Amino acid sequence: HQFSDSTMLSVNYVGSGSRRLEIGSVYNTALTPGPGAIQPRQLFPYYTQAYYDRGIGRANYNALQATLSRHTSKGLAYQVAYTYSKSLDYGCTGLYAIEGCSIQQPYDIYLDRGVSAIDLTHMLSISGVYEVPFGKGKRFDTGSPVLNYIVGNWQLSNVFYARSGEPFGVTVGEDIANTGVGSVRPNVVGDPHTGQGSQFLFNPSAYAIPTLYTFGNSGRDSLRLPAY
Repeated sequence: HQFSDSTMLSVNYVGSGSRRLEIGSVYNTALTPGPGAIQPRQLFPYYTQAYYDRGIGRANYNALQATLSRHTSKGLAYQVAYTYSKSLDYGCTGLYAIEGCSIQQPYDIYLDRGVSAIDLTHMLSISGVYEVPFGKGKRFDTGSPVLNYIVGNWQLSNVFYARSGEPFGVTVGEDIANTGVGSVRPNVVGDPHTGQGSQFLFNPSAYAIPTLYTFGNSGRDSLRLPAY
């Protein structure tokens, strides 16, 4: 929508789907949780466990993007850009080093569907340039060549940026399920968000260690760091 010769508002929907993305994790773990040795429950008992990548990931991105822009008019130009979006994927976002890949069950990545490690719900960017109206030929001409040279041809500019915090998850650093993955996610037993604003980014008492030989029920990347 064009408000004037210099000012325009644009609103867009942007969506994308991705296939065959890399998912890195430890594989050849036990097919099911349980007691005893892991090897008899492995997919390939004659091989050891190893980290590697598979091109089996999927992701989708949906966003509302709005931009209000003004071309230079009367010395002022600005742009206000806002994006409201969500990115979802399976297992982990990219290589293992990016997110740590909190995959509880490597043989069923669909159980680990959640927001991407790069998901930022809200993003706001404001920038502008203002030509100071002092100097020769400007609104406030001092009449003095020297003074016009000193106070003229200046610009004021700004950039403001704000966004949501990055997602993160909580893990238990023990192989409670006894599958060889090395860690599991905890069970949710309360409101994880009541601890925000204190010394913790979440409420530790809202989580409990899962029962032996089971997986936790908390979601992947279910919490967020503070906004920036």
